[in-house]
Amino acid sequence: MTKNILNLFKVSRKNTIKSFTNKEKMANIIDNISSQLSTHCLKTHHKAINELLDNINKGNDMSDLYLNVLKISDTRDHILKSKINYYLAMNAKNPNLLMLTVNTLLKDLADPKKELRMLAIDFINKIPYADEYFLKIFIQILKKGDSDEQKMIISILGKFFLKQEWVEKYELVSLLREYALGIDNFEALKTTYNIIDACKILEINEIFQLLETKRTAYDSKLILLCIMKKIIRSNMIQETNQLKRAENIALSLVNSVDMKICYMASKVLMEITKTHSQFIF
Repeated sequence: MTKNILNLFKVSRKNTIKSFTNKEKMANIIDNISSQLSTHCLKTHHKAINELLDNINKGNDMSDLYLNVLKISDTRDHILKSKINYYLAMNAKNPNLLMLTVNTLLKDLADPKKELRMLAIDFINKIPYADEYFLKIFIQILKKGDSDEQKMIISILGKFFLKQEWVEKYELVSLLREYALGIDNFEALKTTYNIIDACKILEINEIFQLLETKRTAYDSKLILLCIMKKIIRSNMIQETNQLKRAENIALSLVNSVDMKICYMASKVLMEITKTHSQFIF
């Protein structure tokens, strides 16, 4: 009995020493990275951020360096900036920390350098908070920005539909609808699909028209079929003529050369027969 107690004591002591050694080792790593981040050398900043991300990948908690990283986030080097934004996005775990980065992001969104604007948009996509500041600027970029920026913004517009007052205040429905009905409409349709009530954006007949139009790209048709399947499952289509039209569209796409289109068209047909048993083709 005494021997077992002694063995347990030895194991406990060994684990305590090991834990202390690991903490001391991590403290040294954090101090070293902190020192590198406090320099004015771009090359050293790159080295520090790489070490920081490497430690995160190993499962180490590096959130204590958030303010240190934030201090160098004003860099014009877009490669370093992308790594900084990645770290900040991972560690902005509460609104207070996030707000510390808002001013930098707002400045980057208005930066003449496209790479920095794109990185700022991508950063906002990663954070869990929808902020009205960003929405206002996004709408400006949608009106004035280039197509790459517009696509990125449209792809994350769905998170702003979470607040109904913003939807009405900024006319988000008509804004997304405009892009969803356009030629290069994949991102807008993808965002439409992710919004609970897709029929707020597009009417059922407009979805049919986009699917019937030859100029609609295959990837857009795939999303449209997903939207149509969701609408049928929710019993939003009740009229027989609309169900027949949905069936005809799906039948025309079942033999598509694109296997994904073929598969989703067959899923739409299955949904019609499942939710409207009297409507067997």
